[in-house]
Amino acid sequence: MKTTINISILTIAIGGLIWLLTACSAAPAETPIVTVSIEPQKYMLEQITGDKVDIRTLIANGANPENYDPSLTHIMNLRKSIGFLRMGNIGFEAALLDKIRQEDPELPIFNTSEGVVPVTGTHSHSHGHGGVHHEEIDPHTWTSVKNAKIIVRNMLDAMVKIDPSNEDYYRRNYDRFAQRLDSLDRDFESRLASHAGEHFMVWHPSLSYFARDYGLEQITA
Repeated sequence: MKTTINISILTIAIGGLIWLLTACSAAPAETPIVTVSIEPQKYMLEQITGDKVDIRTLIANGANPENYDPSLTHIMNLRKSIGFLRMGNIGFEAALLDKIRQEDPELPIFNTSEGVVPVTGTHSHSHGHGGVHHEEIDPHTWTSVKNAKIIVRNMLDAMVKIDPSNEDYYRRNYDRFAQRLDSLDRDFESRLASHAGEHFMVWHPSLSYFARDYGLEQITA
């Protein structure tokens, strides 16, 4: 009887060990990280990637990109990322790129606003002792539905390059999202066609691309 009990205990112990080893070996791989610059990008990229990647944002809602300084945590997240999808034409990105390339020269970096026809003159300023006038490209490219289609296409191309194993999944999601953007664009055109040439007022010149799309004029308060 004593021998039977010892054998039973041994059998249970071995079975438990096998289960533990199997469970450890079957643990899911860590979800790859992709970093973007701002929250609107995160939303758009989520429509393409679903749960295939963990999307991290450099700057959270409410933060001011004009005086943003990335923390050590943000830099560390970038080092763990499989790609950085920058918005393009945002001041803090330009300052950050050199740091990123020094920390991880192999990190793939993509400009998601590539191909967007820029608007200039909305963020003009003078600097230096001579008061040199400098017109910057308006960075708010994501506020236009037409631009959003270009941006998400760039995002699709970027994800196919850095994660080709999920290309079909990303393309299906992109097609669905692009159809939604087309529908929204048509709705805006229908509703705003009779208002072409009219003005609207905003506190910050962030809707320049939207105004251009539908023949409106933005006035800053």
